[in-house]
Amino acid sequence: MVCRRAIGSKGRCLPAGMQALMTLVYLRKGETYADLGAGFAVSVTTA
Repeated sequence: MVCRRAIGSKGRCLPAGMQALMTLVYLRKGETYADLGAGFAVSVTTA
């Protein structure tokens, strides 16, 4: 995390656990990126 601060990065929108959950939902249910983004309150690009 120190490295991200040094380069001025905003970091991740979701913590690691939520990223894993999003991946599992995508693989299990085949949700579209738009649906994933809406369900996890992130943009389609982030999803």
